[in-house]
Amino acid sequence: MPRALHNANFIAPDEDGFAFAVISTSAFIAWQRRVGGALESWLRFSNPLVMDPALVKAHAALGRIMDSLLGLSAGATEKERQTRLMELYAARV
Repeated sequence: MPRALHNANFIAPDEDGFAFAVISTSAFIAWQRRVGGALESWLRFSNPLVMDPALVKAHAALGRIMDSLLGLSAGATEKERQTRLMELYAARV
């Protein structure tokens, strides 16, 4: 299958959909806004997605799980996610 790529594109093999699930969480979006690049107002990896309502519900559930794994309470703000993610990052560098 032919592919046209630009040097600003990134490819992540994702046979089981796990990477897509993780990068769809609020925690990852908060991280990306903090440390990732953007083109205009678009995060570098993002494309507009129109998702089935069941998929939206599944992503919301995954977001709650990710927040819990990060030690965040339900309804954490993006700022709280960024702060926690930077704390975890700083502890490892």
